[in-house]
Amino acid sequence: MYRHGDVGIFPTTKKFLDGIKRDRLVLAEGEVTGHAHRITEGEASLYEKNGVLYLRVLSDTATVTHEEHKPIEIPMGDYEIRIQKEYEPEGWRTDANPMKTATATEIKNRFGEYLQSAIREPVLIEKTGKPVAVLLSIDDYERLSALEDAYWIMKAQKAEAGGYLGVTATKKFIGSRLKKLGA
Repeated sequence: MYRHGDVGIFPTTKKFLDGIKRDRLVLAEGEVTGHAHRITEGEASLYEKNGVLYLRVLSDTATVTHEEHKPIEIPMGDYEIRIQKEYEPEGWRTDANPMKTATATEIKNRFGEYLQSAIREPVLIEKTGKPVAVLLSIDDYERLSALEDAYWIMKAQKAEAGGYLGVTATKKFIGSRLKKLGA
C-alpha cells in the first residue's frame, strides 16, 4: 500500500479495464485549493468503475506528485485508489471517514446489498449495539492475510537472528544429542 497525503494506493487484482477510462491522470483534487494528486512521470492509465478509481501503471514506475507533498514512485501494476478524509502522522482518523455500519438483522434482511457494499469498503456488523464482525472484500482479506504472514515471517527471522535454531536445526541438534547418549 502506498500513501500520498490523503490518497491511499492499494495493489488490486480486481478487473476494471471495462470501466470508464479517464483522460486526466488526477487521482484526487482539492475542493478548496485546487491542488491535485496526479501522475506526472511514467506511463499509466486511470479508470473509474462503479464509483471507484483504479490506476494501471504500465511503465516500470509512475510518479505521483502534489503541491504539498514529496513525489512518490509507484511500481508497475494495478491499484485501487481510496481517498481518506483526514490523515494525521499517528494514522488515519476514523471519525473523519467512518466505516459503514449495519445491524445483524439488517445484514440478514439485505445481505446482497451489504455484500456489494463490502466490495468497496468494509462493513461493521453490530449486534445489540456492539461491534461483532466485519464484512470485507476478498481483496481486503487477502491483503490483511499477507500482512499477517509478513508479520510472522519477520518475527521468525528475528528469533533465528537472536539464537533460535528453527525447527529443522532443533530436530537435528536433539537427534545428535540423543545419538551421543545412545538413546
